[in-house]
Amino acid sequence: MLLPALAKAKAKAKSSHCMSNTRQMAQAGQIYTVDIDDKLMFSWMSPTDFGATGPYDTRHYGVVNGQSILSKMLAGPKSYACPGYAPDKAMEGGGSYWTPGYSPSAMPISTQPRVMASTHGFDWYQLSHYRLNPYLGYQGMGQGVEGGGVPAGLGGKFQAPPGAVAMTGGWLNSFRLGNVGRPADRVFSHDARLAEVPTMPTPGNANAAWTNAQMDNDRANELNYSSVQRAPNIGLQHANRTLMSFMDGHTESIPKTSPITYGGLDDAYWALGQ
Repeated sequence: MLLPALAKAKAKAKSSHCMSNTRQMAQAGQIYTVDIDDKLMFSWMSPTDFGATGPYDTRHYGVVNGQSILSKMLAGPKSYACPGYAPDKAMEGGGSYWTPGYSPSAMPISTQPRVMASTHGFDWYQLSHYRLNPYLGYQGMGQGVEGGGVPAGLGGKFQAPPGAVAMTGGWLNSFRLGNVGRPADRVFSHDARLAEVPTMPTPGNANAAWTNAQMDNDRANELNYSSVQRAPNIGLQHANRTLMSFMDGHTESIPKTSPITYGGLDDAYWALGQ
C-alpha cells in the first residue's frame, strides 16, 4: 500500500518541477519579445549555417536552438532538464540511433542538458528535454511543419531579402507575438520525446510519414512512422501527458489523445498566424 503511494508522490513531484521549468521558459519567451520589439525567437538552426560554435563536428549537433536564446533569463542546465525524462532504451541504449558526440557502439549515452558553447551572449544548450514550436522558424537538420516549410504569414522564416548577397545562416524573418492568432491556443514549448533529436515534426508533418507498421493505431508509437525521426518529438513523461506552454504564457498538462498532441492530424494548434 505504501510503495504505490510513494511512487505516485514521486511522480507528482517530478511533474511539478517540470511544470515549473515549462512556466519559466514561457515567461522568458514573453520577456524576450518585449526586449526585441515584439519579435519571437527561432526554434532551431543547423550549426553549419549559423557558425556560432566554431568548426562544426558532431559535438555541436542541435546546439543552435531558440531555447538557448533564452538562457540569460533561465537558471542554467536545471531549467532544461525534466526530472521525469526517461531515455528511449530501444533507440538509445541499443545503439540503433546516432547520438551527438558518440559512435553507435560507444559507452553509456548521456541525455542530460549541457552547454556546448558560449558565444554571442548566449549559452548554447544541447540535449534539452524541451522543444519550441517549429513555426517560430527553423533551418536544416530535419523535419518541421506540415507541408515541409513555414508558409508566409504562419510563422518565422529563414530567407534572404530579394537581391541580397548570401551570408552564413541567412536571415530570420521573425514572427511577431502580436500577429499570433489566438495565442492562448498556440503552442510555444513542450516536453521532448527524444533529447538527442533537436528537431520537432509537428502532428501535421508527422501524418505524412504515418505507416501504422505496428498495426496498433498508436500515433505515439515511433515505430509507426517511416523513421523514428518523423514521429512527433512530443514527450509523454507525465502519466501519458505532456507539459506545454502557449503563446500567451500560460501552461497546461495536455493528454496524449488531445488534437494538440498525438490526437491531431494537422497543425491547427501550431501554426502561429491562423
